Amino acid sequence: MTYRAPAFMLRNYAAERIAIPSTEITARNSTGMTTANKIALIDGRRGPECTWTATSVNHGFTYDLGAATIAQNINRCVLAPGHTLDDNRWNTFSTADSAFANVNLTLRNQTTIALGNQGVVDLELSADVNLRYWMFRCDTSVNGDFIATDFWPGHYEQLGDDLQIGTKLEYEVRDDVVERTIAGSEYTVELSPPRKAFTLEVGWLNPGTDDFDIIDRVVSSRSNSFWYWPPDDAIGGPYLVKLTSSARREQDHPVPRVSNTYRVRLEMVEQIG
Repeated sequence: MTYRAPAFMLRNYAAERIAIPSTEITARNSTGMTTANKIALIDGRRGPECTWTATSVNHGFTYDLGAATIAQNINRCVLAPGHTLDDNRWNTFSTADSAFANVNLTLRNQTTIALGNQGVVDLELSADVNLRYWMFRCDTSVNGDFIATDFWPGHYEQLGDDLQIGTKLEYEVRDDVVERTIAGSEYTVELSPPRKAFTLEVGWLNPGTDDFDIIDRVVSSRSNSFWYWPPDDAIGGPYLVKLTSSARREQDHPVPRVSNTYRVRLEMVEQIG
C-alpha cells in the first residue's frame, strides 16, 4: 500500500449539459451509433451500451457541452468498465471549433488501453480547461466493432495532505443474497453482483478551506453517484460509488482551543450497471 490523498469527481458535465444527444453527440468515421447508443455514453442507466462500427482511422465520438460556462474546469475524463476499447490507442481532445478541424484540436490525453483491460479508464488531462467541444477518438484501429460505456468529463478534486485521515480504513465486498434452508440444504440466490464498499473518515476539516468545501459537496451528493479514488493505491480505482447513509459532521474536540475543526465519516458502495 502507498498512501495517496483521497479524491472525488462529483459531476458528469456531459450528462448535465447535453440535452439533445442525437445532435450534441456525433459519431466520427463510423456507422451504427444510434440515438439510444449516444444516450448510453452520458447515462448508461437510460440506454444500452454505445456501439459503433469503425469505417476508418480516427473513429470515435464528440461532445457539444453547450455555450454556457461550466462551473468548474474539466481536468479529468473517466470511462466506465464494460467497454471493448482495449488494444488500441485513444486520444482526448478539446477545442473551441464546432467543426473539430484537426488544426484546432488540442490533445489533452493520449492513452493505450492494454489488451484485455475492459475496466475503468482514468484519463488525466494536461490542463484545467473550460471549452465547449470535446472529442474521443482512436488512431490505431481502422475497422471493427466497438462498445463504449459512460464517458464522464468532469473535475477531479483531491484532498490536501494536512488532513487527518482515519487510521481504520474499511474496504469490503458487499454481497446481496437471499439464503434459505430447504430439506437440510443451504440455498443461496445472488440478487446482484458483489460490490465494493468503502468508509472514509476525514478530520481537521477547517471551515472556509477548499478541503471543507470538497467534503461538504460530497456530503450533499447523497442521491447522486460520483467517482472515488481511495487513499490506498493498492485498491485501485476510481470507483463509481454512492453514499449509503447521510454523513454527519462533528467537532474534532469537545472544547476547541484555537479554532473549530470538524470530522466527517463517509460510507460508500460501488455502483454496477
